[in-house]
Amino acid sequence: MVISQVPLTDTPIVLDTLKASIVHDGDIIVKKDIIIDNCSEFSIYIKGKIKFEGKLEINTDQIPIYANLN
Repeated sequence: MVISQVPLTDTPIVLDTLKASIVHDGDIIVKKDIIIDNCSEFSIYIKGKIKFEGKLEINTDQIPIYANLN
């Protein structure tokens, strides 16, 4: 995967929620509760870590998530 060849970004992206696919070469911070289920239509490709300050609930194995969960 190309993102593994890109240097890690120092400044994290801070989001209120996840509603769309995301590709990022650094860390992500998500502020609110997230529920990922079979109705979710996005993918997560992150080289850094993803931190959920709210609750994370995953109710599917259909969504590809490639990240270091924190």
